[in-house]
Amino acid sequence: MVTRRIGFALLSALPWSQLLFMFVLPAQLGQMARAAVPSLLPDMPCLRSRRQTCEIGPSQADVEAFAAQLTSQRSAWSGPWRFHGDIEDLLPLSTSNWSGTVEGLEVSHTTRLVSLHGLEGIKSLGNGSSDGTSIWVEDNDALKSLVGLIGVQAASGSLYLKSNNKLSSLRDLQGIKSLGRDSDGTSIWIEGNDALTSLDGLIGVQTASGSLQLENNTKLTSFDGLEGLRSVGRDSDGLSIYIYRNPALTSVHGLQGLRGPLRGALRVRANAKLMSLKGLRGITSLGR
Repeated sequence: MVTRRIGFALLSALPWSQLLFMFVLPAQLGQMARAAVPSLLPDMPCLRSRRQTCEIGPSQADVEAFAAQLTSQRSAWSGPWRFHGDIEDLLPLSTSNWSGTVEGLEVSHTTRLVSLHGLEGIKSLGNGSSDGTSIWVEDNDALKSLVGLIGVQAASGSLYLKSNNKLSSLRDLQGIKSLGRDSDGTSIWIEGNDALTSLDGLIGVQTASGSLQLENNTKLTSFDGLEGLRSVGRDSDGLSIYIYRNPALTSVHGLQGLRGPLRGALRVRANAKLMSLKGLRGITSLGR
């Protein structure tokens, strides 16, 4: 009791300004410290549930925090991963030594990300991201390549690449042998990638259970890289192949591996330099 009285007397003798500093400021500092911790430091259910999405961004600190979580991950699978925002690189993920299956991968609306280096641990992709899409890469201002996906060997959903203005090569997708389809029935959708000149990275793809759609790729000159494709499916609009407004396209010779009937329709429109469809000679009939 004597000790408490002495302590109270000492506090009573202090000016109000010092009392505010002692009690209010530490509380504010604590709030600031908690705010400074990356949002992904708490437990991430996506590393235990295939239905939960790992939201990684908008800062580089979020990538580093996710890498720390991944280091302790024992399971060889994860829910979908979504990268977005002002992240600089994915290199911290390569230090986790994790490898396995991710239900889906989305990289969208990034401003500084140049490559996907750091994702080498992904060996296969499900169709749990963005309506049945395995790989969704859209609207990335600085992205030049898909380096980092070289280890992917299977994708049960679709491939969707749109509006990546500096993406010039798909070379690191060469391990993929087959593609599933999204909820609209599309397997490969490549649109509005202004620096893309060829499809060389898709050389390993032999089957696509949905449709193939390529449109508004201003520098795409050929379909070289699709020589291994043996069959395509049909989407919800009844299309098997849709080729539209690729102004530099001069040849579809890369589709020569397609043989027999198509399940859906073939639509080729507004490709100013395309004068021949010789690469489609193996197709014997069209669906509708």
